[in-house]
Amino acid sequence: MINVQWSEQEPSFAEWLNQGMDITFREITTGFEADILLLQKKDEPKYVLKVWKQLFNSQAHQQYKFLFNAQIAGLPVPTPVGWGKIDTGTEVLATDFSGYPVDKPSKRQIEQFARVLYQIHHTPTHHLGLDSDTGGEIIDIIINQYFPDIEQHQDIMIILESLRGTYPDRERRLIHGDFNLGNILLKDHEITIIDWTNVQVGDIRYDVAWSAVLLLISLGENEYNWFKSAYLSQQPFEDIELNVFESIAALRWLLLNRIVSFPNGEEKSKELQCFLEKRLPINFKLR
Repeated sequence: MINVQWSEQEPSFAEWLNQGMDITFREITTGFEADILLLQKKDEPKYVLKVWKQLFNSQAHQQYKFLFNAQIAGLPVPTPVGWGKIDTGTEVLATDFSGYPVDKPSKRQIEQFARVLYQIHHTPTHHLGLDSDTGGEIIDIIINQYFPDIEQHQDIMIILESLRGTYPDRERRLIHGDFNLGNILLKDHEITIIDWTNVQVGDIRYDVAWSAVLLLISLGENEYNWFKSAYLSQQPFEDIELNVFESIAALRWLLLNRIVSFPNGEEKSKELQCFLEKRLPINFKLR
């Protein structure tokens, strides 16, 4: 049992916790930044705890407030029910149980996911409590946020720098920041999007590109094309600009693979280099 000192709790959640001693915890995933635990009684899932790891900047309070605002705005987010800290000082966020990810989604489901991302991108941000767009070159923002230790990987940095100014400016909107199959839950045919740690006002082209590239890597070309076609039918982009942001997304995955060594990382890296060759306007060489 985890001993949590709750800073805020919804009454229904507090009552449920106090109803008895038959609550069990089951670890769902151990992530890079946090562990996800399922709270259940008699094997019936009820709530989820996100427990940040000590090395990372936890955002339980900010996420708690954002999820409340996001629900009011009509976004498909889990209901926040509490946040607090465990004995080590690590922060914890509690939400209702909203289902499980779909390992092998159908074409129809992937098209639904694309429409949800479109909905996110077209949700007004003024009541969400987010920092306003401060301007700045979008590629600098992406590098600073999504390319850790990039100074140690100059082959990737050179390619990123070559892409500067090769795309038109577009209005910045709400983005999720990590829209992938692990963050898309399904319960009773209802979709819920989780892990809003990277939510911000940003460039929706990168958000789409990252999602599409991850589908290509994890499932294949068909799923990648289904997702892109469904999204672009609502929000068209020029091929040349989407090629740039897909290249940035692929470079990010290659960098992360160097750092953490994904399963089948070597094979997927070769596939992504071919993917890049078809999209980059320059000759390049990766180590």
